[in-house]
Amino acid sequence: MSGPYSMLRRGVHLRGKARAVARGELDPYEGQAILVGAPAAPPVVYLPIPKAANTSIRTAFKPCFDLEGEAIRNIHRDPRVRLTAIPPALAAAPADALVFTVVRHPAERIRSAWRNKMGWHDPKRPLGLKPRFGHAKRLGIPRGASFEDFLSILAQSPAWAVDGHFKPQVDLLHHALPDPRLEVFKAETINHDWPALADRISALVPKGPHRMLERLNASDPVPAPYSAAEKRLIDLIYGADFIRLGYSWDDLGAGA
Repeated sequence: MSGPYSMLRRGVHLRGKARAVARGELDPYEGQAILVGAPAAPPVVYLPIPKAANTSIRTAFKPCFDLEGEAIRNIHRDPRVRLTAIPPALAAAPADALVFTVVRHPAERIRSAWRNKMGWHDPKRPLGLKPRFGHAKRLGIPRGASFEDFLSILAQSPAWAVDGHFKPQVDLLHHALPDPRLEVFKAETINHDWPALADRISALVPKGPHRMLERLNASDPVPAPYSAAEKRLIDLIYGADFIRLGYSWDDLGAGA
């Protein structure tokens, strides 16, 4: 578990976040939106969820932002992809805008985030060593923490204080869930659903997205069953995701 210095750093981080929320400087939900088409009145608004086909969908949108054929180092940080907070995006979008998101089974999503952000190895990096994820460091999560220890620390952290990769999906979508325009797709079936969705998007914007999704940024080997302790912690942290997004442990079959 975390040592004294890590816990001190965690305390500083949590207090700073709490003050920013109290002063109105930080939206505790921090959901984001990608505007596709005219920014002043976007006909398409995508609400990205980290570790839920997010990289694949952003990459499919490259033609929409005139990025086709370009070698982009990080599609998540390219300023030409129009990114804003959810409230102003929904306010700007017309009444008939296509507003959508893609969600994922809460357990599979957080295990994928743990593998992706807490692992040591990255073959694309020099010497194959992955830099430490700064947010995990600020939360006091030690490098190489087991999945159960990782979840234990998250369970002691308020949702508004954690990075979007670890935050419940219903929190990221908080401002959009009451909006009747919102369409929720699932990562488990998005490869099947995407071609028809891409056609709908193409009818609304000058340049449409790719009709096929690439599987990108995948970090999951053959899944292992979850322990009872892991399930308990996931239920504690992500219970609202299970209920609001229509997931259950039975969805995973033998993998649960």
